[in-house]
Amino acid sequence: MKRLAIFLFLLQFVISSTASPAPTQSAPTTPKDFGKNLKVALEATREIGLVENAKDVKRLNDIGYRVAQRAAPEMTNVSFRIVKMEEPNAFALPGGFVFVTTGMMDLDLTDDELAALLGHEITHVRNDHFHRMAKRQTLMNLLYQALVVGIAVGIKDNNSGYDPTTNIYTSSKKSEVLQGVTGFGLVFQELLLRGFGRELELEADEGGTRAATGAGFSPHGATDLFEKMRKKIYEAPGYGYWRTHPYLEDRVAALRVLSATLEASKNPPDAEQFRKDTQDRFLEFLPQEKDEQGQIELRRMALNALPHGKKAQDLRAWFVHDAESKEMHKEKFFRDYGKLGEVYTSNINEIQTDDPQSHLLSKLKGDLEKMNKERDGMLSLYEQVLAKQSYDTQMLERFLSNFPNSSRVPEVEFQLAENYRLLNKTQQAVELHLKILAGESSWKEKARERLLQLIPRLEDLSATYKLAAQTQEAGISKPAMERMRELASTFKTLQNGYEFRRGYPGTDFDKPVIEQMNQLAENALHQGKLYQAVGEYQKALDQYSMILRYGSDLPVADQVRDTIVDIQELSSVKS
Repeated sequence: MKRLAIFLFLLQFVISSTASPAPTQSAPTTPKDFGKNLKVALEATREIGLVENAKDVKRLNDIGYRVAQRAAPEMTNVSFRIVKMEEPNAFALPGGFVFVTTGMMDLDLTDDELAALLGHEITHVRNDHFHRMAKRQTLMNLLYQALVVGIAVGIKDNNSGYDPTTNIYTSSKKSEVLQGVTGFGLVFQELLLRGFGRELELEADEGGTRAATGAGFSPHGATDLFEKMRKKIYEAPGYGYWRTHPYLEDRVAALRVLSATLEASKNPPDAEQFRKDTQDRFLEFLPQEKDEQGQIELRRMALNALPHGKKAQDLRAWFVHDAESKEMHKEKFFRDYGKLGEVYTSNINEIQTDDPQSHLLSKLKGDLEKMNKERDGMLSLYEQVLAKQSYDTQMLERFLSNFPNSSRVPEVEFQLAENYRLLNKTQQAVELHLKILAGESSWKEKARERLLQLIPRLEDLSATYKLAAQTQEAGISKPAMERMRELASTFKTLQNGYEFRRGYPGTDFDKPVIEQMNQLAENALHQGKLYQAVGEYQKALDQYSMILRYGSDLPVADQVRDTIVDIQELSSVKS
């Protein structure tokens, strides 16, 4: 009750203090605004997760900064990141933080389509659309207040570090950040799902298309993007991009008229100086940012803004040193040399391309060679532990990371799969067993036997479907398909259905899975209302957040949003 009172008080506060709609003219983002919104962006990336695929990140930033220079030359604080979200989408936060989901990148967008997409999001930021849409601004303020005041409405710690093979608990950091099941996650999910109005979407389309063509991209990028999305993702108006970016038909019609009057610039300006200014801007913020993760993110944004030159090399050296210091303070047996080696290798490759004569290049190569020798010297100790049949999960994971070419890899994969099964990480267990099956080791038959034992007890839709649809052996795929038919209408959690639909869209199991998700969501809403009626507000919020997170396109989700809107309006009236 007390937590909800705090929540409502802050909600009332931010609504009453929401600024009047800003003028349509854009203005440079102030350092104060940037620092404030960086905190929200950081929590958003913790909530969703970042992807650091070097090739995709480079392409995203190369195109993004070309467009940003044309869209908002005064805004030298724009950043572009890829987030782990299967749903094809893109969104921006005030302060210049632009995010594209892995689901969108997986649509194989052309450069023209990606430029139009990024131009659209940059225009939302440049034209201050958050302030011009009161409820979005209210949600942004609430997110920031949640971080500053600490409305961790029932932060949970599942202590997922428990290893059933050793009966050892390891510390969990979940209690240190706001989790998606409550507080920040609930409000952030609602923020993502709340689309802009028709006027603002049309404005972002026009501004984005003009910026993209000014940067040398086709004026047809946006219409081509919409057509591709129509063919490749759900067309339901409540799904993904269509919910957060509505009014599709009006937008396509307006874009067709606009694109007929435009053509791609034949001599677009170079974005090098703009990227340098942006990199300098991020580095200038470093002394002001006190949070360690905030400092790391600023450095990453600065490196993405301009990945070559002296400052870029200094940043790469910092990232390598940071990764090394975090591993090297551990005892040698507990070091993940494989993970550290990836950091070394990726930065060495980038510096090799940028400046083959760099003194830093030779130093990193020497340090990597030294580290590899130290790693190789640890193999005998790992083999001694394996000989004792001590199968600690983290040790097995480190073995695979450190010694991927060892002849004992199939054995370790099998034992790790067993541990994952005990930890209810079914999908990871299935993937390891399938990997063993694809090889020719002596562990192949054991993996086959374990899968046959596992199939009747499978509860994970994605793991079951993977076995049913992607296994060549009929002895495994047939019983897996039978289990899938049963499980599609009997699974117990919304998250299970959500992950299956996002991982395997458009299968023959869509209909029964959606029907079961509808029933589970109805049950969750009913349970939430019961909790709310008896004053168990925290438990009610958990139920509502679960529906918004995993069933955002289900009919019942609109009832949850109506409940949130009612709370907002009630607080506004009281203020």
